[in-house]
Amino acid sequence: MSTITWFTVWHLIIPLGKWPRIILVRDKIVTGSFDRKAKIWDANTGQRYHTLKGHKMEIVCLSFDPHGMLVATGSMDNTAKLWDVETG
Repeated sequence: MSTITWFTVWHLIIPLGKWPRIILVRDKIVTGSFDRKAKIWDANTGQRYHTLKGHKMEIVCLSFDPHGMLVATGSMDNTAKLWDVETG
């Protein structure tokens, strides 16, 4: 059984209900918000790569894997989801 190790290179923590959660790894940014969506952005151009839909309540935590290939999101709907950074 393989194990995935997660880390956050940069994590801005803001009280719930104030602003989206934001994480930056290399040239990608992932954000999550009360709209139940996470978004992956190009850190250099600001272009949105993907909008990740699937949670039924707000996203309260997110993180990249160590290689920046996967994003994990956690929601108040008691679910966690894994997303491929390249394909969404």
